Amino acid sequence: MIIDKLEVEPLTSLIRFKYVLSCVTPVCNALNAAYETCLKEEKCVICQNSISHEDTVVVLGEKGSQSVNKASKSRQDNVFTSAGQKLHQNCRKSYTNPKYIALANKDIKHETSNVPTLRSKVEFDFKRHCLFCGQLADAVIGRKRKSDVYPVRTSEFQCKIEDICRQREDEWALEVRGRLAFVQDLHAADALYHQTCSVNFRTLKQTPLAFSPPAKRPKTQAGRKSSLSESFLFAAKYLQQNEDEQITVADLVTKMSEHCGIDDAYGVQHMKNKLQEHFGDKLQKGNDIPNFVAESFLQYVADNVDHNSGTLDGNNTFHGMGIMAAVTPGSFGTKPIPRIDVTSEQIALLAKINISYYKPSESNQMASCVYSNLRKMNYKDVDCSYMVNLLWKVSWPLRSPMPGWSGYMQMVQEGTYPGKSSFVFLPMIDLNPSDLSCIYSTLKFICKEAHRYQKPPVVTFDQPLYWKALCIVTNEKTESDIKQMVLRLGGFHTEMSFLGSIGRLMAGSGLHEVLETVYASNAVNHMLSGKAVSRAVRGFMMVENALHILLMKESFRVSLPNAHETDTEADSSECDEIVEKACELYDRFVAGEETTESVEQSSILSEISTKLEATKRNCVNQEHHLCG
Repeated sequence: MIIDKLEVEPLTSLIRFKYVLSCVTPVCNALNAAYETCLKEEKCVICQNSISHEDTVVVLGEKGSQSVNKASKSRQDNVFTSAGQKLHQNCRKSYTNPKYIALANKDIKHETSNVPTLRSKVEFDFKRHCLFCGQLADAVIGRKRKSDVYPVRTSEFQCKIEDICRQREDEWALEVRGRLAFVQDLHAADALYHQTCSVNFRTLKQTPLAFSPPAKRPKTQAGRKSSLSESFLFAAKYLQQNEDEQITVADLVTKMSEHCGIDDAYGVQHMKNKLQEHFGDKLQKGNDIPNFVAESFLQYVADNVDHNSGTLDGNNTFHGMGIMAAVTPGSFGTKPIPRIDVTSEQIALLAKINISYYKPSESNQMASCVYSNLRKMNYKDVDCSYMVNLLWKVSWPLRSPMPGWSGYMQMVQEGTYPGKSSFVFLPMIDLNPSDLSCIYSTLKFICKEAHRYQKPPVVTFDQPLYWKALCIVTNEKTESDIKQMVLRLGGFHTEMSFLGSIGRLMAGSGLHEVLETVYASNAVNHMLSGKAVSRAVRGFMMVENALHILLMKESFRVSLPNAHETDTEADSSECDEIVEKACELYDRFVAGEETTESVEQSSILSEISTKLEATKRNCVNQEHHLCG
């Protein structure tokens, strides 16, 4: 082009041409050198790294270059390619992948929109937003608000929230304290709050996930794990490595906080949900006893349970085996219970008891059991309260009013009290409680639970279930865990059996007629059979005291109280001096001047006991003489 425009004839034009050519030649040489260098060292326009012979390279065609350019446009990049250009194969795949394109666009959007906003710029209305989370809380269904939204009704509410803010001292507390600073009375301002947010704030947890701002929710994107997800996996791995230990959800929250900090760790409820998502069917609900102390005494109670038994037609009733755990001393305290909506299917999946079919053994070892005679015991040497009881009986006709046995023991006995027991309800078995398979499944479940707490398996049954459980345990093999079971007959049923045996042994002795002077005839029948326990205990004690007063009259000339003077003391002027000394000992014992050991070793009571035994033998001999 330049040569065509030059005029060759004039000398000046020739000089100019030589000058321009001398200037253009070095530039052309430099361009040629650069072009040769580019040909020798090709670069990938995506990663800007050189392409070597060892790399997997793809040569773009017309469609390939168009797809790369389209992806560049979607990414808002400045990458431009043409047909025949070489790229790394992995770079081209990742660059044109729609998932990675969307991920890159999200990062760009987050970077451009992540502008810090002052708290004063956030609009907040006490009548429309939750006091704790700041989200909308004025949703109305008909004429009522949602079940989770409540208005502030008392002025004490604000004082309690301020105390909790001082206790928390975290970012959430600062936000709530800032809102409280703009109003003097929350009740007058018609403030609203979510019940879930209130419970989490009071129990020192984090904002519920449902009411957390989108910016504060943990995000896990495809191909990338957020820091919270890694911290959760750290806690889940700790649970798997220590599955033999008793690890609670709160322990996992603490373990997660070691990895990501206490402010970013999950709450207890959210941790439960994440564990269920992570482990799925591998996660099972346990029957842990809350606040269990290793030094506590643990025993189980199993009995039949009835539910909805008062229906008119008898349908839809429940009759099964109920199980409880009794811990002594118990642990008590208040614990906030979150309001959640659950279905009956979810409740049924919380805890289960495996049903084990019981197959009776061919050899019944109970048939070979021999019932031995009861060894005759000297109750004076065994019963450490014999003299204390004798002192109470001797003083009965001479001291009025006289406390009953329970009141007397409460006045004179002192000692350590283990404390009130706490009870924990365990899952029920939907089988007939009298069925052997139901009892067998109950025994296996109790053995498994007791071994978890490293305690001996102790269970209490009523009389019918106790006998069947005893047959099962006796016929079990020696290596069976059930063989270690400690079976106990319930104290109430033991007392019923004892009272019934008294009525059977004393049948025809006149005891029935004596009790009819106080109780109705039908009531006496129940008392002697052991059914009416309270009446039987009181009636038998009255008969014993009456017989003892008659023995005192024969032995020590104690006058009988008049039938119309039951609240007055008997005349002790004609009594033996030893009885008066016993009454003085009783007064000192009740006043705390005498100890139980001194009463047990009292020579006065020993002499009284010896004389009363002699009177009993004389009465027996006289009866035999009359009968003979």
